[in-house]
Amino acid sequence: MFCAEIRLSRKHDPTNLNDAPDLLDANEVPANCRHGRVIFWSAEGVKIACGDFHRNYRHGKWRFWNADGTGLASGKFYLGQRHGMWIEWRNGKPTQIRRSSRS
Repeated sequence: MFCAEIRLSRKHDPTNLNDAPDLLDANEVPANCRHGRVIFWSAEGVKIACGDFHRNYRHGKWRFWNADGTGLASGKFYLGQRHGMWIEWRNGKPTQIRRSSRS
């Protein structure tokens, strides 16, 4: 089951990652809704992803790692969609910088 439907309480600037729409009051977050900082770990105990959820959507800066702990990708999301510049690593070095289609 997903989070409650989006109910915007004010206009917001979709280009400003710090200006997420006010969806619901903080006390109204359903128990099954991912909201806030999360860290994902592999079965071997290696951090593989870190970022924030805003009402079940990836939102803000996220970072992803390979199973060996080396960097994989880093970038920002805006309500679940890639936003702006993304950096991808190969062999521990940033090799690709991509601009998302949303920006």
